[in-house]
Amino acid sequence: MIVNVGGGNGILGMIGKVKISFAKLHNVFVSHGHTDHVLGIVWIIRKIGTLMLQCKHDGNLYVYCHDQLDHIVCNIVNLTLEKKITQLIRKRLIMAPIVNGQQKRFMGHDFTLFDIHSTRVNTSLDP
Repeated sequence: MIVNVGGGNGILGMIGKVKISFAKLHNVFVSHGHTDHVLGIVWIIRKIGTLMLQCKHDGNLYVYCHDQLDHIVCNIVNLTLEKKITQLIRKRLIMAPIVNGQQKRFMGHDFTLFDIHSTRVNTSLDP
């Protein structure tokens, strides 16, 4: 599991440094839409999607975030990644909107998920 994924492709190197196997990565949490917290998700989705297409990743990747960020992430991914990967969205690359106070069990531990109520992000995609 990873919480927040940085502002770019540097996240891939950081994950490699701590020897996390991308093939075993199944849960990513993005707390809010600031670029320094969200833009690395494109690289994570690209890496995991490629592994899925090569039959080197079992299961799904769940991206937990608030519902407005779900749409932003999907739009960025659809605009920047190849169709063979974007076709995995909602099939094996699952956007999982968080409900404030939601209880979830990960790796044998109970967690309470919550909305941080960030208000500084423009969720409009209109220029």
